[in-house]
Amino acid sequence: MSQRGTYSADPALTCPGVDEFTARSVGLVYDAPSTGRLHVDATRACRDRLTGLGADLGAYDSSESAADYADLRVALGLARWNVFGISYGTDLALIYLREHPEGIRSVRWHRRRPAPVHGRARPDLGQCPTGFRRPVPGVRATARLRAPLPEPVGALRPPRP
Repeated sequence: MSQRGTYSADPALTCPGVDEFTARSVGLVYDAPSTGRLHVDATRACRDRLTGLGADLGAYDSSESAADYADLRVALGLARWNVFGISYGTDLALIYLREHPEGIRSVRWHRRRPAPVHGRARPDLGQCPTGFRRPVPGVRATARLRAPLPEPVGALRPPRP
């Protein structure tokens, strides 16, 4: 299923100005306020263009996408299914799990996306240990999932100077 508003959807609510900012940002100071302002300007221009075309941007968010997947499961006649997310899909999978837990057999995510800075994912290995240790509320772990895992946290900590 193509997520609403994305490149292969109809309508495709793309933002060429934001894409151009992303391409230019490679040569900008990553966390500089001026970089942030350029990103905000590009995003604001895109929002203004899309709303000017009549797009209801409130219908294009992660909660709406999660509801679309819940509707798809029902439309396909599936009593239960497995949910898998990669990158942004990990955020969407967690929202889906929270807002539409019915019919979910399992949830798996890979390469959790860190919080963005100026539209780009921020490498923040310091957050990884929390993610490994904090369970998702309401998720029942099977005996196999409760089994001890190798300790990944030490390998993910940045080396001390």
